[in-house]
Amino acid sequence: MTTAATNEQLKDLIRSNADIYPMHMDEIVFKASTLAVDDIRGPDASNKHCVVWPFVFKSELANLHDKLHGGMAAYLVDAITSIHLALIDGRQQHVSMHLSLNYIRPVPIGETVLLKTFINGRGKTAAFLEAEFWSADDKVIYLTATHSKIFVGKERDSSNKKVAKL
Repeated sequence: MTTAATNEQLKDLIRSNADIYPMHMDEIVFKASTLAVDDIRGPDASNKHCVVWPFVFKSELANLHDKLHGGMAAYLVDAITSIHLALIDGRQQHVSMHLSLNYIRPVPIGETVLLKTFINGRGKTAAFLEAEFWSADDKVIYLTATHSKIFVGKERDSSNKKVAKL
């Protein structure tokens, strides 16, 4: 599959699985930032499944120093890595087991920031993810994160949902 086809497949998955996004995600994040779905990039050439989510954060998400609030950064890592996992395997319900962030530099408000999410591995009971915030030119890293998820409960009915294959 070519990269262009993969990107189109990913965009189609995001649009067709809108119910995956929690309602509060829409109210808090998407109204106070911009996420260009058309600019989302799919799997890269490495062995990891990577998705690049370009965001521009508005002042509503800023701390007192006009940078992205650290708690909002943690929330975004949790939410966006969970959406990435749900897009890959939409049948499984999952909860966070561990979430860890390393804040390297303050994340700017009003500039394009690339949130890169990676699925490092997943098995029958758990998945292991990473996230990174980068400048638009890929020269400055703002934070890194690890996120472990446990699959719980019954599988959701995904008969009418599209699911990407790794």
